[in-house]
Order: sequence, then structure tokens, then C-alpha cells
Amino acid sequence: MRKWLEAVVVDLKEEGGQVKTIKVHFRSYNATYDEWIDCGKEAVRIKEVGSFSGAEGAAKYSVRI
Repeated sequence: MRKWLEAVVVDLKEEGGQVKTIKVHFRSYNATYDEWIDCGKEAVRIKEVGSFSGAEGAAKYSVRI
């Protein structure tokens, strides 16, 4: 069964002024599990904290660039 994990964006790659891929670090996991996600092909995997629950994780209050 798949589940949503809280993650933070730790790096990104831009192309033509647009973000193409983001590197995420999953909270409570070792950095070896960090993952690059293609924002175009895998956008369905990227949601704001609390999108599927009433959760209000630290990421919800982080500074947005």
C-alpha cells in the first residue's frame, strides 16, 4: 500500500526559467532516500502538506521561494 510522506525540497533544477525537477528529502528518513522528481511527468506526486488530511507539518509554514 502506498502512502503520502512529508518531504521538503532540498534542491531544484531549472530550465528556461522554469523548475523542471526537484530533489526532495523525506522527513525521518536517511538522505540516501532523497529523490529527484520530474515536475512535469510526476506532478501528481507533489502536494502541499495537509492536502489529504488536516496535517499541519512544519513544511506548511516554511518560507516559499
